[in-house]
Amino acid sequence: MAARIVVPREAPSLSRLSLLVLCLALSCCLGRGEESAVRVITTENFDDVSQGDWMLEFYAPWCPACKQFAKTWESFAEWAAAEKNGLRVGKVDVTTESALSGQFMVTHLPSIFHIHEGEVRGYSKSRTLEDLQLYVGEEEWKKKPALPWWRSPTAKQWVWLTVSLHVLSSSFYPSCSCACE
Repeated sequence: MAARIVVPREAPSLSRLSLLVLCLALSCCLGRGEESAVRVITTENFDDVSQGDWMLEFYAPWCPACKQFAKTWESFAEWAAAEKNGLRVGKVDVTTESALSGQFMVTHLPSIFHIHEGEVRGYSKSRTLEDLQLYVGEEEWKKKPALPWWRSPTAKQWVWLTVSLHVLSSSFYPSCSCACE
């Protein structure tokens, strides 16, 4: 004898409110992206960068080379967080933080700097994840002298210079290092 399946004539239905609550709960859980390991640096939180070990990228949202590099930079930040070596990774948008890009004398994008306890060094190696990891992991940055022109953002000479650069650079954007120009 074959098994007989009994199907109720009316399947129980969820009320509209219950369905709405269920959808909202699922969308909150599914739509929640992971937080970025890259910290956004602005003039308001820049003092944090003068302490510890940092890698900073100066970028522009419109720059094709910056867009292409974004995934590598995020992977680098995730690697640094997993290593628990104290390295923090940040990014500065030159379109909104012209005073900071002027203070670092950014002339091409993306520009990368290493900051160790307030000493700044420009990063000039390739922009691969492996080279970034070697630069900090093997402490290759120690082989480069600190930039002599850079001073702490709390230094008195930066008060007038930052204001001047902000005024002068309000219409200035560094060049993109892509082949699109």
